[in-house]
Order: sequence, then C-alpha cells, then structure tokens
Amino acid sequence: MFRGFRKLAFIPLLLALTGCRVALSTFNPHGPAAHRIANLSWVMTILFLIVSVVMWILFACAFYRRRGSLAEHEPIDSDGGEMWIAIGGLVIPFIVLTALFVAGLSLL
Repeated sequence: MFRGFRKLAFIPLLLALTGCRVALSTFNPHGPAAHRIANLSWVMTILFLIVSVVMWILFACAFYRRRGSLAEHEPIDSDGGEMWIAIGGLVIPFIVLTALFVAGLSLL
C-alpha cells in the first residue's frame, strides 16, 4: 500500500518541475518588478561580501596577534575595547539590516 503511495507522491513533484523551461536566477530578471528585486539582491550580495572580507581580516588579525604567554596573559578587560565590540557587533549590523529592511519594504 505504501509503495503505491510513494509513486503517486512523486507525480505532483514531476509536474511542478516540468513547468520550468530555463533555470531561474535572481540576477537575470525578466520584468520590471524582477529588476527591482534583482537590484536589491545585488546590494545584499555586495554587502555580504564586504562584511565577510572584513570579518575574515579581523579574524586573521586576532589569530596572528600575540599578547604574551599563557602564564602572563592579561585579562580581557585590561585594555578596554568594549566600545569596539558594541559598535562592531551591534550598531553597524543594526544600521545595515535596517537599511536592507527599509529597501525591502519599499519594493513591496
């Protein structure tokens, strides 16, 4: 009984897949609304790449930076630096995500 049900479950999937003649792409739009969405997708992709590159550079700097041996390692809060964490981890992502949210709402 289940064997026949599995075969029937694939029929709607096959019918849905046969409706696409070409591969759809966000970056190759075909219409005015799709062009606006594609522009937002390009902005989001470029922002993602910029944030990723900056993140990997900061990660590499933190990895290769030496702060003494384990015996004489300073506590984390000895130099301050909490403001950089607040700005880099809260303020900048909030601004970027708010801008993307407003841009997405303007498309609606």
